[in-house]
Amino acid sequence: RILETTHVTNDILGTPKMPLNTLDKPLPEQLASKFDIASFNNWDKDLLYRERLETSKMSSATCVDQETSLWCGNATDYEIYKVYRPRNGTKSIPQREYYSPENTIVTMEKLDTSDTSDPLKNDSKLFNIPQPDKPWILFIRCLENANFPSLATVESFLQGLDSKDLSITEFTFPSSGSIGLGSLNLNSVSIILNVCHLIFEFSSMRVDNASLIYCSDGYTESSFLIVAYLIYSWDLPLEQVLLKLHNVSQRPFFLFPIDLQVLGHLQILLREYSPRRRNKTESLTSLEIDSETFSKIFLTKPPKDSFSLQLKGPLPSRILAHLYLGSLEHAQCPSLLKELGIQNIVSVGEALSWAALTRNDGDNSITTTEKDGFRVFHIDNLADNGQDPLLAPLEHILEFIDDVYKRGEKVLVHCMVGVSRSATVCIAETMKRLQCDVLRAYLFVRV
Repeated sequence: RILETTHVTNDILGTPKMPLNTLDKPLPEQLASKFDIASFNNWDKDLLYRERLETSKMSSATCVDQETSLWCGNATDYEIYKVYRPRNGTKSIPQREYYSPENTIVTMEKLDTSDTSDPLKNDSKLFNIPQPDKPWILFIRCLENANFPSLATVESFLQGLDSKDLSITEFTFPSSGSIGLGSLNLNSVSIILNVCHLIFEFSSMRVDNASLIYCSDGYTESSFLIVAYLIYSWDLPLEQVLLKLHNVSQRPFFLFPIDLQVLGHLQILLREYSPRRRNKTESLTSLEIDSETFSKIFLTKPPKDSFSLQLKGPLPSRILAHLYLGSLEHAQCPSLLKELGIQNIVSVGEALSWAALTRNDGDNSITTTEKDGFRVFHIDNLADNGQDPLLAPLEHILEFIDDVYKRGEKVLVHCMVGVSRSATVCIAETMKRLQCDVLRAYLFVRV
């Protein structure tokens, strides 16, 4: 239809015309201007902007180790904390699970640009404003292309922990995926060990302060250091740390295959020098590695039945509290699924070798089975070719997932690699569960 007027009203514009002063922020700690809010309200204008907002929500800072006050977060948390820290009387905001429907911008209604009574109200909706119970003083940023801090630098930080007026301490550390077995010489291993030692002793000497390990997206670059530290602090093997980090700390993380390989060897040394095993009087001196312990790193191999070696990659992705997205490799590892509390599996076009399937009456493409405590719902004749139709069986799949949801259980949806067929199912379930359109559901699952 042709418009019969030259006047275009704001209600049909994605982002209305706005004067330059809408970029202004009346308060120095204000994060979002009126222009930012108007841009957010137009979902189609900048999806990359929404993805960054959603990522910052999903991976916002959480305390992964209460005993040593260690927090993990993203670069947005770090920047916001620097701005908001001087404010008095800011209410503490409770931590939310990264997969929670309450912790997303996807279901957020349009924000009001006309309300000027509280300029910070929109900030608290768009961002999770970190308010730790103890102020962050030690900051470690994991960064691509970063070098190890020198051992002398780490030693100087250690020796300064008992200073009454300790200032904020910041340094960088190499990102996950950048430390290979070939780089594990005595010096690099000593630095990794003593950075873990520093974080632990910081919590012992500075009981009123906390630490933050962070990176750009909150997990990709920082996961190696976080897991290495928790092996050291908790004195637990690699696999138990991964499960505790996921199930108890409920923290998103991502380890590259090389990280799993390196940590599989390093865990021997990290546990042998763990504070749970050594004399507390050694605290403010650096830890020295003897040659025998260093040799053990390379001579001892992880157990052959280790799920981390079997997967050669990350755990399945938790999309919602009841919904996991993964690959055939994940589904072929029932011991891991049991550890994650997953009792149901939807196999989208890929059969499981360990589950004998029984065909349903009336539909030759759908088969089910119950074995070893698992319910398996399999869709046959659905190849990864972009042509086989998924629409017909999708209704049955969502009915099965809804039954899982009502039971208060968890389900893994998988295909071969977990990026197309099974992702389509998870997007559909997200649309249904969060009551959102396909674009927002796609964004939620992607993040």
